[in-house]
Amino acid sequence: MNRTKVTFTVRQADSAIVRSLANRLGIDIDEEITGMVGHVRFGEGSIASNLTRLVEIVFDDVNSEMPELCEALQAGRIPYDKTWDPFTDVRGGTEHFRVEATGGISIQEFYDGEQGMVEIADVWQALNNGVLEDFLRDRDRRHTVMSWDDQEKALASREAQLARGHRGDGPAFS
Repeated sequence: MNRTKVTFTVRQADSAIVRSLANRLGIDIDEEITGMVGHVRFGEGSIASNLTRLVEIVFDDVNSEMPELCEALQAGRIPYDKTWDPFTDVRGGTEHFRVEATGGISIQEFYDGEQGMVEIADVWQALNNGVLEDFLRDRDRRHTVMSWDDQEKALASREAQLARGHRGDGPAFS
């Protein structure tokens, strides 16, 4: 099994849950970076109290997939970005897990240098088939990751829906 450094970026509000899950799974946290890491504005002209604070939790010498932790975070609907360093014959990359306002989820994975890239043959095929604009729109949608700002808004909307008794298309937060 190949081992490498893996970093999870989560909302500060979720960091205690991530630490608890890692502890229950017997995974040692190598480093936790808090404070000024990853401040994201909650909207144009927002004041400082409306910032989404992010925390980076670093694990060294682990399986790059970390399936048990990812599955637990996904089951709990805890959004994250997971990055892993390159090792042996595998490029580094990033996995983004987001929770939509409807309760649905989105998982996007990109190897280093892959996000936003398209195969030129696919572009030519779409052009020849007269669907280039649709092709580009679809690729843009697939390669655009929900921002932490939008994630915060989606979670707030989801919580409001649950408070009103609307279940949406995904399970309730636990």
